[in-house]
Parts: sequence; C-alpha cells; structure tokens
Amino acid sequence: MLMNETIKKLLTSEEVTIEDTLDKLEQDELVKLSQEAYELYGSKSATEREVAIDILWYIVGKHVGDMEKHVLFLRNVLKKEIVPSILSTACASLGHAQDASCIPDVIKLKQHPDSEVRSRVA
Repeated sequence: MLMNETIKKLLTSEEVTIEDTLDKLEQDELVKLSQEAYELYGSKSATEREVAIDILWYIVGKHVGDMEKHVLFLRNVLKKEIVPSILSTACASLGHAQDASCIPDVIKLKQHPDSEVRSRVA
C-alpha cells in the first residue's frame, strides 16, 4: 500500500491535528484520502486503524464523497472493532452522517464496557 504524505504526517507527528491537516485539502483530495483510509483500516496496528477512522470522521462530518459507502464501512467497523477509541470515533462519524440505517448497529454498543463508547451512543 502506498501511503500518501497526509497519512504519514498524521501517523508520525503528535503536533498535528486531523482538522488542521485536512482543512488544507480540496474536496477531490479528501475523496482520494477516504479510499486510502479504507485501506489503512485493514492494518493490524490499532494506531493506523485509529488514524483511518479519524480521517473518515472528518470526511463524513464534511459530507464529502460517497456517504452511503462511508456509512456502510463505518457500520462494519462497529461490528468487528474492539478498540474503544476507534469504536467511539466510528459512532461519532455515524452521528455526523445522519443516516437512520445505522441506528441498530450503534444501539448495540449501548452497554459497552467503555464509558467513552457508551457516551457516543447516547
């Protein structure tokens, strides 16, 4: 997988934020970045998966690209992810999407042991 410079920057620098970094990109660049985030999420590294979901959180919040595809992807994340911070961000992303189809998947996390996850469900 070729990793674009934006993702490398997000993975290696503690001084950059998702918002500051992605605010500089044009819409077509964000669409390409969403595809790379899908690929990055396939990593065994929780840090890489977290960056991937953070990118999608930003993109979904801006309603960029194929929202139906983003929602389906995030719903699948909820079904298989175990890292609470990733689950929490995926829930927040689905909230930004404002797509009622994801409510059943989000509700299943209502009793999650992690309080951050539960708070995103509420």
